[in-house]
Amino acid sequence: MHHPRTVLALVLTGTLLLGAGCSDEGAEADPQPILPSSSSASPTDEPTPSASPTEAPTMPAAAEERTLGGAEAFVRHWVDTFNYSTSTGATQPLETLSDDTCEGCANIVSATDVIYDAGGRIESTGWKIRRVGVTPGETVRAPSVAAQIQRSSQRVFQTPEGRADRYEGGPAAYIFDLTWSGGWRMAEVEVVDS
Repeated sequence: MHHPRTVLALVLTGTLLLGAGCSDEGAEADPQPILPSSSSASPTDEPTPSASPTEAPTMPAAAEERTLGGAEAFVRHWVDTFNYSTSTGATQPLETLSDDTCEGCANIVSATDVIYDAGGRIESTGWKIRRVGVTPGETVRAPSVAAQIQRSSQRVFQTPEGRADRYEGGPAAYIFDLTWSGGWRMAEVEVVDS
């Protein structure tokens, strides 16, 4: 039997058409369909909107709800804020959405700070969520949300006059682990298939 995180990630990337998840022993299961969740619209190829280059994205009301739909909305907002932070170098908004235990978040913030503190920049149109859903068997306590993300190509300038390091874009499946502390916080970001 597949782990529920892997199943949803594979479903989202289109490599597995049907699959059944399992929940951790003793977890309070709240059965949810893989996609769409009861709180979200049907899967779409519409990208998440890009954040304004001059202003951090505003948290949508849905992302402030302690529901599984709220968890999905929070992941969308976190990705928008990630795009804003990596395109501007302003990482404080991303840090605010991230739990202190999130190593992936800390790595993203640190790498971005190093580039921008040296006068460099990141040129990219960012990540676009293609599909998102709470993994099967999750509860609202600390849900995992899987997303298929289209990553755009990047040109990273480590210094103002430096040559660009180029990185190819492409699809990738991510798992976002969330925690609630008076509001959603990102507990971990994990690439499961790229």
